Amino acid sequence: MQKARIRRLGKRVRNLTLGGILLVIGWPLPQAAGQSSSTIPPTFFGMTLTNQTDWPQDSVGALAKAANVTWSYSEPQRGVFNWTNLDLWVQTAAAHKVDFFFSNALVPPWAAADLSTCGPTYQGSPVEGCTSTVANIQDWDNFVTALATRYKGKLIYELWNEPNAKTFTGTLAEMVTLTSHEYNIIRSIDPGAVIITPGCTYGVSGAANCLDQYFSAGGPTGVDVISWHGYWPDPEHVISEIGKLRTMMVKYGISSKPLWDTEGAWTAVLTAQQQTGFVARYYLAHASAGASRFYWYAWDSPTTGTLWDPVTGPHPAAIAYQQVYDWLVGATMSSPCTMAINSMWTCTLTRPGGYQAVAVWNSAGTASYTPATIYKSYKDLAGNAHPVQGSVTVGYNPILLESQGGPAAPTNLSVISIK
Repeated sequence: MQKARIRRLGKRVRNLTLGGILLVIGWPLPQAAGQSSSTIPPTFFGMTLTNQTDWPQDSVGALAKAANVTWSYSEPQRGVFNWTNLDLWVQTAAAHKVDFFFSNALVPPWAAADLSTCGPTYQGSPVEGCTSTVANIQDWDNFVTALATRYKGKLIYELWNEPNAKTFTGTLAEMVTLTSHEYNIIRSIDPGAVIITPGCTYGVSGAANCLDQYFSAGGPTGVDVISWHGYWPDPEHVISEIGKLRTMMVKYGISSKPLWDTEGAWTAVLTAQQQTGFVARYYLAHASAGASRFYWYAWDSPTTGTLWDPVTGPHPAAIAYQQVYDWLVGATMSSPCTMAINSMWTCTLTRPGGYQAVAVWNSAGTASYTPATIYKSYKDLAGNAHPVQGSVTVGYNPILLESQGGPAAPTNLSVISIK
């Protein structure tokens, strides 16, 4: 979401007391792309920070793009580079043993084709950026060459940040030219680098339509990851949006590539209690639809998806984030979450040793739910454990019903493969 231009550069069916037909809402996924026998890795839980000194107390599996590191900041004058900010972010990611991606947005005024599109990169910024394309493609090539050379083996690359929002007002052909040059230069210098599509936001026409147009116009299909930015008022909406993306991917023969939501949060005005439920439901929905990663925006943002602030510290939603991390990391979700006719959602999770759990919530209100007898206790989003005695009342915020004697969810797993 580009509110400040570059600043934000269950297989198992449970008994429901209300009854009803159970509907499978998740997109039917090929094993390589969606639910499988693979466990959910720490890298599924990505996080955006606006300041690298605000590193979360919560578990972070991957670091999203940073502010104040794009072309306008890193090459303020032609041929004069300032890598200070980007170096700090790369060092921060390395110190915390997570990967980190770079995503450009805007063009510096000295390289812009249309100076009338230039302005502060965010309100109050002394640095300007422009939404037009470049006057001379060689300027862009030189920057990308310097970037990929300096950070060889250290960066993931998202080809552009929200080209269908306010970061680009040039033509589609011009965007394809810019990102194709970027793709080819990175591949030539750093062949092993993971390259992600432009991060289309939901926008006017939707991320799937944006990427459809991009690939149709000649955007490189050799990218390693398909990305988008997900902002919706209801967290389960992401399931249908991923379905649209998968349909688009089949069209271009790229259906086996992983899907990353590289930026997302709530858009509605929510109470603190609702925010906790949204965070948990959004990560569960992404896992259900087979996304390989979801990067929350943002841990320390003062305006969007705030999980922490310097005065009060972690918000209740930050505690919920850690809880759902513990629920999912190391577990397997071998089939999509399901929704019953009364809007009761269930997601089944398993772990080695016979452990089984089911995350349950109701997207329409509050209802009674009767779990199978193997479930003896449940956890809430504050981390509290409760005994199960017959039915439980379930509402907006998920709970995790667990079979007796199951292992504790791991929080210290190592970061594994990038893809």
